[in-house]
Amino acid sequence: MKASDSSDSLALTANFTFVARDSKTGKSAPINQISPETDQEKLLWKEADDRNQTRKKKRGENKKDMDDKEAGRLKALLAEGRVFCDMPALADRDSILIRDTRLDSSFICQPQQRNIHGRIFGGFLMRKALELAFSTTYAFAGAAPLFLEADHVDFLKPVDVGNFLRLKSCVLYTELETPNRPLINVEVVAHVTSPEIRSSEVSNPGKKTI
Repeated sequence: MKASDSSDSLALTANFTFVARDSKTGKSAPINQISPETDQEKLLWKEADDRNQTRKKKRGENKKDMDDKEAGRLKALLAEGRVFCDMPALADRDSILIRDTRLDSSFICQPQQRNIHGRIFGGFLMRKALELAFSTTYAFAGAAPLFLEADHVDFLKPVDVGNFLRLKSCVLYTELETPNRPLINVEVVAHVTSPEIRSSEVSNPGKKTI
């Protein structure tokens, strides 16, 4: 087996999806259509189209109604949650309420964190969310966690320089099918908070699996 040249080895492959917005109206802006010509361009175009269709399909599947098995499991979890709330002394000691796993972080957005459009860079917001998800998992599991994947992240509202941003996290789901490698799903939601006008709006909800 021939050793590969470290200088030519592939380190990272990433696919980014952007939306075109009109800077004045904030609505969708028209974009030029792609017309692949060479075989390589056609292959890349097809791969991107397949990924897009898969993403749309997953989004549609997430909106489908739960099957009977999932509905029964959810009812059992809700029933156990009511026991925790109403009769805590009789509750299962191996369970915990979601609200008891919560952590939060707050900060003022600074100019050095803005992108070329003057908004706070989305990558910075995702990094802060990941850091809080990591801390939440660490406190929940009692051991340093290992990041596995990030679920779909929505950018519902732009974040500006000077905004008071609050990140709130909690453990949503745990899976113990593999005892030596349990999975923990953490939700992090970012709120743009304006105390002067008594307003708090969700800007970036997202989920991480650790």
